Amino acid sequence: MSDRSAWRLFPYPTAHFGPPEESLPTKLPRRLDKVVDGSLIPLPRTCRLCRAKPCTSSTPSVLSTTRLIETCKYGMNYVWINNELLVLGLTVTDLPTSTKQASRRRRQELGARAKQGEVRSAIDRIASVDADVLLRFEQDKEVVLEEYLRSGQALDVIVNELRDEFKQSLNQSHDFLQLIKLIQGHVKTILEERFPGDPPEVAADKLDSEGAIYFSTELMIGKIDATLFLEQPNLAFGNERTIELHRFVTKYYRIYRSYAQQKHVDLRTTGASYGRVRYNSAAIGAVVHALLDNLVKYAPPGSKADILFVEDLDSIRVEFASLGPRIKDMEYQRIFLPGYRGIQARQEAGLGFGLAAARRISDALDLELTVRQSPTQDSSFRGSYLTTFGLSFTRIS
Repeated sequence: MSDRSAWRLFPYPTAHFGPPEESLPTKLPRRLDKVVDGSLIPLPRTCRLCRAKPCTSSTPSVLSTTRLIETCKYGMNYVWINNELLVLGLTVTDLPTSTKQASRRRRQELGARAKQGEVRSAIDRIASVDADVLLRFEQDKEVVLEEYLRSGQALDVIVNELRDEFKQSLNQSHDFLQLIKLIQGHVKTILEERFPGDPPEVAADKLDSEGAIYFSTELMIGKIDATLFLEQPNLAFGNERTIELHRFVTKYYRIYRSYAQQKHVDLRTTGASYGRVRYNSAAIGAVVHALLDNLVKYAPPGSKADILFVEDLDSIRVEFASLGPRIKDMEYQRIFLPGYRGIQARQEAGLGFGLAAARRISDALDLELTVRQSPTQDSSFRGSYLTTFGLSFTRIS
């Protein structure tokens, strides 16, 4: 999705910073929120591929009379507008001094060339704009975006945009899926021989090596299934069967308990449930997979994670609670969009499709997927907040 920030009107690339998390010491560096391409010069390839990013970790040099245009060790130029805003990704051609790296970059990055007078003039002009104008623009944009996300249209639009990518991924995954199932079949044969009559997930709990292989194949199959339902949510309908929900979820709990143990996370189940529901088991499994994966992935080592069951005469509520990164107010709707990952969650590897698939299936089957988070961080794990995702199933008996 393109960035519709007002800063796209500015001619040069800009990096935008937020303050450190309020729960963390203020001596830590500012938090980089985003980098926006300029209207005339996009962020050049050199800067996009740069991992060290010395410009964004530098100390702001903001003078009252003129702003210092600096050169990073890789030869690119940057200049601070203020403590939260940096112009970067330029090769300024008329600086009084130049390094060998800067001369080489000017030859390589022709599209990033600018003159210091032009850069300073652009900065002076943007600095003279009433800050309230930009603030109102951003606020109005956020209001419109949140209304759009709540309407439910955004998910359909994004999935349609990604449809070709999904199909390509699924085609590539077909042979991989067959290989996974072949491996899983061999492991099931071993488990059946060792523990006749036991379900594979129960038998796998009793064997370390074979169990680890079985659980790994289940995890991979679940992730592929989630992508399938994201692209074709209509597959959630039909082939319904009666499910003892507690036993069904416990199967996936056993799968993820092995993963949780590797991360030193204490994964537990809480509460009793004896009710039954009727759904497409593959669809329900994909939702449970996605939420359990999210539950364990972001829980810090040494913490606890819980699957909670609460039922009444009409419904069974299943909640997945663990410590996780902070979800900002603006992100509660966005974390369910394909490819989007919360700002604080981006330190973990992932594609951002799991929660999107869970939302897609939940909307189709009316499972009322919700998320809530404690406003205060955990006392033992700094920067982590108790986060709970929940699902409601219609009970038939």
